[in-house]
Amino acid sequence: MSKTNRSGKNFSPSVRYAILQRDKFTCRYCGATAPDVKLQVDHVVPVSLGGSNDPSNGVTACSSRTQPWSAGTP
Repeated sequence: MSKTNRSGKNFSPSVRYAILQRDKFTCRYCGATAPDVKLQVDHVVPVSLGGSNDPSNGVTACSSRTQPWSAGTP
């Protein structure tokens, strides 16, 4: 998880960890689990579209699901 908290656009480390725990370290899109895949935390509604950094707007996803061309909500 190399994202940093710049301009409030990303989750803080403690919120990221809370989301990973809530989702049981499992990708909400495909069900893959750590350590088999690299997991990241992504916004369901992007900050640029009005989404918040609240844990309820976060989702655990494997790296392949957090690319700009990925679509859909868990």
